[in-house]
Amino acid sequence: MDAQDILEQVRSSTVPDSWNVWPLRVERVRRSVIGWGICAVVGFVLLVLVVIATVPYDFTHGTGLSVFATILLLLVGAVAFGSLAIAGYDIWRLMHAEEYLLVITPDDYVKAGPGNKLAHVPMDDIAYVTMRGVKLTNQYDAVREADFSNLTPMKRLTRVAGNFYTPREPKRAPVLAFMDTRTNTEVVVATDNSFDELATIEQVISYLVDAKRRSKVR
Repeated sequence: MDAQDILEQVRSSTVPDSWNVWPLRVERVRRSVIGWGICAVVGFVLLVLVVIATVPYDFTHGTGLSVFATILLLLVGAVAFGSLAIAGYDIWRLMHAEEYLLVITPDDYVKAGPGNKLAHVPMDDIAYVTMRGVKLTNQYDAVREADFSNLTPMKRLTRVAGNFYTPREPKRAPVLAFMDTRTNTEVVVATDNSFDELATIEQVISYLVDAKRRSKVR
């Protein structure tokens, strides 16, 4: 099915039960703006304090002290400006919230964004669905091995979609992605929970990809 046809059908509110539709979660992004905004304010306050404490004394009393002061300034500056940049990006996303849309059907993956940005990958061409930077419980791994053969397809999705994980502090930036086998390139689905919990989306994509492959074997 053509990507534009899928988006038009979603926006006309005639969505089949087998489709999964995620608009941008405005409240989640708004909370992100507040959180990163606070980090930016704290970072800039610390940056000013570090500048006052190190300049010019630390840069005129030996190489070792100068190097230490430089590293400290860079670290605090990275926190301040990095947090400000993320908050600014989230504000931009809020301004274009209506243009974001993630749709996953049994046959297609479609993601729309600002500036007519559109990603469309048939389910047949999705491989190596991966989720990094998210800590999961043992239940999440167990559910992938569970026997759902006695359940209908939609009940299977209900069972597996996002109810078996506990968010913890990740060791690296979270990202959900898959490989587009047509071009052998990675397609990033999301890097945060602005559409839904990453584990939920990952489970839906993985299930539909597996279902598509099983249908070909029969």
